[in-house]
Amino acid sequence: MNIFMRKLLLFAVIIATTRPEAYEDAYELNESLLQKYNPLIRPLDNQTDVIKVYLTVSLSFIHSYDVKNQVLTISSWLGTFWTDERLVWNKTQFNDLREIVVDTSKIWLPDLIFLNVLGDTLDIGSGSKAVVMHDGQVLWWPGKLHSIYCKANVRKFPFDEQTCALHVSTNIHTKNKVVLLPYTDKIELYQFIPNGEWHIVDTYIWDSTELDFCVLMFSITLRRRHEYYVINIILPQFVSGFTVVVTVIVVRFHQMTSKQVKNATLARCISSCKKRGICVGVLCICRKGNCKKVIPQTSVYPNNSKIQNLVCEDESLEEITYEDVGHLIDKAFWYGYLLFTVTFNFVFTILWMT
Repeated sequence: MNIFMRKLLLFAVIIATTRPEAYEDAYELNESLLQKYNPLIRPLDNQTDVIKVYLTVSLSFIHSYDVKNQVLTISSWLGTFWTDERLVWNKTQFNDLREIVVDTSKIWLPDLIFLNVLGDTLDIGSGSKAVVMHDGQVLWWPGKLHSIYCKANVRKFPFDEQTCALHVSTNIHTKNKVVLLPYTDKIELYQFIPNGEWHIVDTYIWDSTELDFCVLMFSITLRRRHEYYVINIILPQFVSGFTVVVTVIVVRFHQMTSKQVKNATLARCISSCKKRGICVGVLCICRKGNCKKVIPQTSVYPNNSKIQNLVCEDESLEEITYEDVGHLIDKAFWYGYLLFTVTFNFVFTILWMT
């Protein structure tokens, strides 16, 4: 028990003596580093040297892509890294303190601007913090909401792909003073939240040194999620078009059939009194009237079609034409087709909604 109490007391003493010293070391280090520091001067001992700034983009969210106005709105973090020769210290002299956090308004920052951002260009260093390592490396991750101009190509809508790029350059320093280099060859997507309309196909980063100022382009290729448009637009239109085509074919077939029936040869309905009936297609129609006896017979005609003849013994046999029964056939056909169309579209709608 005594040993445990001794260890606990020793641990408390270490904590009590270490924390104030660590705070004092950090405070003293911060004051000493920034005491003779001017954020307007490039942090190089030799001002003829070139300072290298490494950039990367971590995409977090795609808010929208206005194809009509050709504007892509995204949220991203711009990772910016460089070495500040004026912010170097010996970590052993400051209780093994390896890094500190400083206000970016007190240190030198690369004068970065976005070339293709619509609206006012915001100061990406406003109110942010940076991490400074003991060897002078500065890590800065400003997060911003960008509205980027992105030319749209919708010739293959809704199976289209769009390529957009964020152009970053320096505002004052030429490439003889500040060089922008890609930190990675791809846009980082480890914290990206998927978008419901677009998904990312590919990303890449390249630099351009043709001008006096360095320019880095962070490109992203987007592909539209076409499932929504196929289900809600294309498929219903296809069903409607299919229904129209079937309607035209059925109407045309019905007209041709009606014409053939009207031009059909009248078959005789033989009776003892030589009265005639009519045969529509292969169906013999004989209005019996006051017939006392009907005797069906079958005859074979030159086209090898069998037509049933009716032999009536009554003298009051009446002739019937297609016009007498055609309107009944038309009504039955159209009512049946209308019922089929309504049922088909209703079933399709129910299946689509579920």
